[in-house]
Amino acid sequence: MVDLGSAFALSAAADGLLAHYQVTTFDDIPAGQKADDGSWFFDYGGFISIGYDASKVTDPPTTLADLKKPEYKGKVALNGDPTKAGAAFAGVYAAALANGGSFADIKPGVQFFADLKKSGNFIPVQSSAATIESGQTPITLDWDYLQAGYAAKLKARSTGRSPSRATASTRTSTPRASARPPRTRPPHGCGRSFSTPTRARTRS
Repeated sequence: MVDLGSAFALSAAADGLLAHYQVTTFDDIPAGQKADDGSWFFDYGGFISIGYDASKVTDPPTTLADLKKPEYKGKVALNGDPTKAGAAFAGVYAAALANGGSFADIKPGVQFFADLKKSGNFIPVQSSAATIESGQTPITLDWDYLQAGYAAKLKARSTGRSPSRATASTRTSTPRASARPPRTRPPHGCGRSFSTPTRARTRS
């Protein structure tokens, strides 16, 4: 089994790289969230969200447009390079959808981050639990479940205080897909990376 981004799973299935396999609960998966032949199915999904450190951001953003406010200069970050990291790529798409773009037109999202960079609000630092804890990335665009994980991790490192991490979800969702590669060909990804849509987590 491999854990893939949905775009790569669909292209891999079209290229005949995935074997047909149905998990025991296959019949319970909605028809629109799986391939009839069992080559892939949606396993989980997430929403791009705005996360912020409440101890450093006293007036938190509630929309993507808010991220352009001058008080957020040097505070906004993505989880990686959008040309390589799925979470960052989805963040740019979220910005596109919020600014008149579409899934066929990502240009407004690219322009949005170009404007953020020009104003100094966007910082080219890959956000993580460590950068959030250090204060390097007070505001991040990332998957909601990762934001929740950061909050839990930071809470565990604290002395019992409530986590200061908070999130405001947007409406952009990208599902993940699980697929089993054919036994006659090696899987495309060996390792445990979720950073790009062309790498996969493998389970033996």
